[in-house]
Amino acid sequence: MKSRLLALLATTAAGAAAGGCSSAAWRDRAHDFAQVFEASGSVGPGMAAHVRLTELAQIGAGSFDGKSGGLLEGRFAAAREQRSELGLSLLHTYEFRRESRDLLDVRQPYFADPGWSEHPLSWQLESDRHFCDLGFGLHLAYVGVSATLKLAELGDALAGCFGFDPLGDDAFGRSLDQLREQALSLDAGERRAAYDALLRRGESIHGYSIYAVPDVTPPAQKRAEEAIRRDRASEPPSAPTSDAPPAGG
Repeated sequence: MKSRLLALLATTAAGAAAGGCSSAAWRDRAHDFAQVFEASGSVGPGMAAHVRLTELAQIGAGSFDGKSGGLLEGRFAAAREQRSELGLSLLHTYEFRRESRDLLDVRQPYFADPGWSEHPLSWQLESDRHFCDLGFGLHLAYVGVSATLKLAELGDALAGCFGFDPLGDDAFGRSLDQLREQALSLDAGERRAAYDALLRRGESIHGYSIYAVPDVTPPAQKRAEEAIRRDRASEPPSAPTSDAPPAGG
């Protein structure tokens, strides 16, 4: 068993070297691995509990309205959150709203907003959860804790060691123009990854927030995308960052 573990570590290290040894590549790999596990505490009124062994095997009920903080989405962050959920397996509703200086905001449609009644089940919506997550959370009266293992992020982190980026969330190994181009994608998940990468690089995201209904583009997203188009038009295409890996690894 020990020899197999050493062999796996050696293979991963070799893959990381092949995938690029620049500081930009290592910063992206560090972020990938930091996203694999999340742990946070929460403070605010509420009663809620959930357990997830992927969305196929989950159960949850309750609501919470307050603040949370901890290791979230690969960095230490704080957020103002509202959560409510009820259900079992795929018959599970989950409403989630978030405001944060450190993370992208998440907006859930309210009554009469576009998409409000079209996607009632949790697996149909954009949120802070992924189909493959394993985790639990418990909030009693005024305090709570949660922890999550994100298997999709683990796969992304391991693939990154070999020069791949299946989730499209690398921030430092790509040029600013490449990130802005991805931010204009028609795919909501690609846009989300691009704007998060821009945020991590300290670039303007022009007020972009994740909308829980992925096939609706609300005014706030449209304004952010128009600002990105102006940014691209006003500047010549940028070269890869000075510490980005050369083409071909």
